[in-house]
Amino acid sequence: MNHRLWTGPPSLLAAWTFQPSPSEPSFASAALFGMTYGLLHIVGPDHLGTLISLSISAAPGRAFSIGAAWSLGHCTGMVAIAAVIMVVQRLTRVDLERWESIGDYMIG
Repeated sequence: MNHRLWTGPPSLLAAWTFQPSPSEPSFASAALFGMTYGLLHIVGPDHLGTLISLSISAAPGRAFSIGAAWSLGHCTGMVAIAAVIMVVQRLTRVDLERWESIGDYMIG
């Protein structure tokens, strides 16, 4: 079964094709999974609790502004940490599975 989104000549759109490979996922599948997990991450009880406690006493318009500012800061922090991890991984030999195990242990 061909899962290609673009059937024209090779171009920049080639990066968006779904070409399943056991060794390397396509950009589109990585983006799709990232967005899906990001949406699930949003509705976690820790995030909802934080937003509720920050905006409960504010007027509706102000509550929206507070939530938007908090989410922008949270997203910026996540992107910064991901960038640092990518740079460190490129510059050194890092066993990310080991770090994942340590992180899972610390988080619970």
